[in-house]
Amino acid sequence: MKVIAGLVLGMLAVCGIGAGAVALGLIPSPITAPQRNVQGLPPLKPLAQSNVADISVTLSERYLNQQLARGVAQDAQVSNTQMDLHANNLANISATVQVNSLLRVTPNISLQLGTANGRIVINVLQVNVGGFGVPSSLIEPQIQQLKQNTENDLNGQLIVLQNSTGLKLQTLSTTENSLTLEFGQ
Repeated sequence: MKVIAGLVLGMLAVCGIGAGAVALGLIPSPITAPQRNVQGLPPLKPLAQSNVADISVTLSERYLNQQLARGVAQDAQVSNTQMDLHANNLANISATVQVNSLLRVTPNISLQLGTANGRIVINVLQVNVGGFGVPSSLIEPQIQQLKQNTENDLNGQLIVLQNSTGLKLQTLSTTENSLTLEFGQ
C-alpha cells in the first residue's frame, strides 16, 4: 500500500514539476495558444452614471396591484382596485365604487405620478364613469379617498427604505408595466 501511495505521489510531483517548467517557459509547450491582435479595439468607456440616483428601485405593475388590493380591502365603498401603468409617469386606476346604497359605478381614473418632498404625489387628470351622468359631487369624495389611499400605500412602502438608507425619493418614471423610483441624498 505504501508503494502505491509513493508511486502516486511521485507521479504527481513529476507532473507538477513539468507544469511548472512549462509555465516558466523552460520547456516549450506542445500546445500553443492562438495569437490574437487586439490593437484595434477602442478603449473601454466608463459606465453612465445617474446624476441623482444612489439607489434605483423598480416595482412591477403586478406588485403595485397586490399592494393596492391589500390597502383598499378594508374599505367598503371602494373595491376591485387595479392600476395600469403607462409611459411618461401616467397611469389609470379602475375600481368599483359604491356611491350610495343604490348606485355602484366603475370609474376609470387617469393619473399623473410625480414626486414632491420625497413623496409620491398623484394628480387626477380625468375621471370616466362609463357614460353615466353621475354628478361629480357624488363621486368626488370616493375619488379623493382612492387617491389618498393610493398615495398612502405607495409612500408607506418608501418610508422603510428611506429610514434604512437615509436616502430621499428624488424622481420616478414609468413604463407600460413598471414604476422606477430613484433615491439620492
